[in-house]
Amino acid sequence: MSGWIADYLGARNFVEPQFGCGETVFANAYGWCDETLEDRMAEASTLQVSDPGEANRAWAEIEHQLVEAAVQTAVTNPLYTHAVSERVENVQIHPQWGLMLSLIWVQ
Repeated sequence: MSGWIADYLGARNFVEPQFGCGETVFANAYGWCDETLEDRMAEASTLQVSDPGEANRAWAEIEHQLVEAAVQTAVTNPLYTHAVSERVENVQIHPQWGLMLSLIWVQ
């Protein structure tokens, strides 16, 4: 069992620490390593600088291969519900940080 929350919302920050090979990978709890995917991760990282759209497609393909290989399974996927009054406006939910309290205002 493992869990991971990235400090930056990018595919690399979720995939590489958990499924990469090598000494710099710190969240790969079981030491799973696929050299072919490792090479593809390096290519996707390089593409991020020159072609972010292509890099995103490469990371998505890598994630699909990880799912097909059933390398890891999710045990939980947190879901948060926010109840607010009708007087509350400008409610914004950030995909990583959740409810943005500093942006909310009340009539």
